Amino acid sequence: MELNRSVCIDYPEANVPWFHEEHCRDVIQTVRHQRDGFFTEVHQVLTRVLGGERLFSSKIYSPYYYLMDFSFVLNNKGKAVLQPEQPSVLQPRTPEAITPLPPGYTRHCILLMNPSYFVKRQSISDTGVVTTEPQLKGRLQLKQRHLEVLGYDVINITRHDWQSMSLGTAASKEAYLREKIFSSSS
Repeated sequence: MELNRSVCIDYPEANVPWFHEEHCRDVIQTVRHQRDGFFTEVHQVLTRVLGGERLFSSKIYSPYYYLMDFSFVLNNKGKAVLQPEQPSVLQPRTPEAITPLPPGYTRHCILLMNPSYFVKRQSISDTGVVTTEPQLKGRLQLKQRHLEVLGYDVINITRHDWQSMSLGTAASKEAYLREKIFSSSS
């Protein structure tokens, strides 16, 4: 499935058919998504930042069945607007099935990142100093790149950042989310 999805997204000119539609439809009908405290808290703050729960979708699938934690549309003035109707579970999840947006409107998705999504990457500077930085695992890098190719502005929120002391208040979390959303759309 992963290979078929990659070829369909990365090489559309090859006209390779997406032949996992039925399998993916069957699987998502049986999946129960976990909504932990991290998800719930981001959901609550996102509701305030965007201006209402009806302005975004949660736990929704992109074309070619990438799971997104949240998805929303901003208009050409940077305001959240009602999303075009999403395909039902029984409709195909190909780019053609997604309603086109008016000019200037942008699709956004938020992906919540847990520590297990990262590996530690070490690098050595010219002076011999070793630094260790988290790096997103390859499969998740591919998911992010594919979502961008499909027209989404991808916003990552790490559990580490969200639960840090600097985001200890509701106001600081709201400011953080506003910054992540609206700086990426400008």
